[in-house]
Amino acid sequence: MKVFAKYFHGFDPIGWPAVTFGLESAAQSLLEGFEPGSRMVFLATSKAPVRPMRGKIVGMMEFGNERGRVEQYFTEAVIAEGTERYGTFRWPWAVKATKAWQFDEPYSGTTALLGKVPMKAIRHPWLLPSRLAASVLRLPHREVALAMPFALPANELRRVKRHASRRSSKGPPPTSYEALIIKTCDGPCFTYLLRFGSRDIWKVGMSVNPDRRLVEINAHIPTEILDEEWQIERLACFNDPQTAYDVEQRILDYFRAHRTAGERISLPLAQVSAGWDAVVDAAGGSSDA
Repeated sequence: MKVFAKYFHGFDPIGWPAVTFGLESAAQSLLEGFEPGSRMVFLATSKAPVRPMRGKIVGMMEFGNERGRVEQYFTEAVIAEGTERYGTFRWPWAVKATKAWQFDEPYSGTTALLGKVPMKAIRHPWLLPSRLAASVLRLPHREVALAMPFALPANELRRVKRHASRRSSKGPPPTSYEALIIKTCDGPCFTYLLRFGSRDIWKVGMSVNPDRRLVEINAHIPTEILDEEWQIERLACFNDPQTAYDVEQRILDYFRAHRTAGERISLPLAQVSAGWDAVVDAAGGSSDA
């Protein structure tokens, strides 16, 4: 088993279920001399959107002997978000992941464990020497859910590729991310209600990890200018993602006359709370204020 390492902007095996590269040659080099069970270790950059991950060893993926374009593995939502943020999708080449593990927090510092990481690890896979690979594999870690790739018809793949190459994107339909969770995850899932600062602007959504999802959403808010960000106001836990999704849709339908854009609602706190309680209670969810 070979163990590689590379810098990434974080670790999200649900939204990002592949090892990605900006260069096709880098993706191809990972598969040269492929051995079953080989793994890629995710080293979070200093600008990773999840602050506790920055500069740390955060996750690991086992990968298969299959290379392709990100459109074969990622949802339109993820591609559109990356396109909107950077002007183009910066990591279009992908190697299929087959398993994923997350290292336990607090994460180990990259430099503290691995020493000086070669500059090549920014763009290319770095094959860890056996001593360093053993040190990484000894870190406490647990297997986590990994979204499985989905097949796209040829005409749909061409359409998504065109969408990914646009420099100005209006973003995906609001349910793309949620649809992926429903298809690929088992176990508890949350419907959440976010509030922007102290304003009467709310956002409804669902996630298997609402805290991490909150960090991802706030990563696109210029808090240094607005001095405000999204905060979790209410959470409801359900036994499976499909139920969480259904409740999300019922809440959005309940407030359809007060929706502004996407999954956002404009209403005073008392009215939003009353509507939330009515829908969640009817669904039998466990709600936290």
